[in-house]
Amino acid sequence: MSETKHDFDYSSIDSDLGWTERGNPDINANEPDPINHLREVAIERIDEVMKRAFRILRHSRNKSISIDAMALAFGWYGEIGGITNATSLAKRYKCTKANINKFVIQFQKVLPTGIKSIEPMPGQRSEKACEKFTLKRKEQCT
Repeated sequence: MSETKHDFDYSSIDSDLGWTERGNPDINANEPDPINHLREVAIERIDEVMKRAFRILRHSRNKSISIDAMALAFGWYGEIGGITNATSLAKRYKCTKANINKFVIQFQKVLPTGIKSIEPMPGQRSEKACEKFTLKRKEQCT
């Protein structure tokens, strides 16, 4: 017995389901595209971080120290000649480590709510430890 072979008309599937006219029924046209929504949120957060960082840079007296402190805070060690701590950066600019750390902490706090903050660098206290230390100092002063 011989069978006749027929080519299947794949284009009939789309027209039968109506996807070409109405769109995919699995995707609700009223809901925002999740990928685009995440992209927009990320762009807004990056924009906010850059604006905050710019404000710190703009209002600092010594721009080169604050720029290098920003690089240190964000972990961009290659941009500042491989320096990985505030002490080395302070030696470069002949200033105190506290001066560098002030800028580093400002830039670390730049991150907006909802993004995990930057982990403390070696030699820095955690946020929780800083809060406890501040509380104890206030108790001593009263």
